[in-house]
Amino acid sequence: VDRPSGAIVTHPAALAEDCPRVEIVLGSVAIDRRACRGPKLIIDQRDRYRRGAHAIWFDGGPATVKTVAGYRGRRPWTSQYRRYKAARVP
Repeated sequence: VDRPSGAIVTHPAALAEDCPRVEIVLGSVAIDRRACRGPKLIIDQRDRYRRGAHAIWFDGGPATVKTVAGYRGRRPWTSQYRRYKAARVP
């Protein structure tokens, strides 16, 4: 079974190396998607803040992603999106 390659990015400087070579980037930082074009899937700090936890399945086709926000929906008591400065690839 072929699995996509991935990287967990904890520092913006790692994006320059990881974005061109992997299919999935999971970041604990905000990622500028205009600068990180290689991956098919990017989940960053902003995504987790807006949508909560993410679950990813690989069933032979494209990855299936489900989120807490997708399950629960938008509610008046849920957190609102805060602007994060996106990390740029050097």
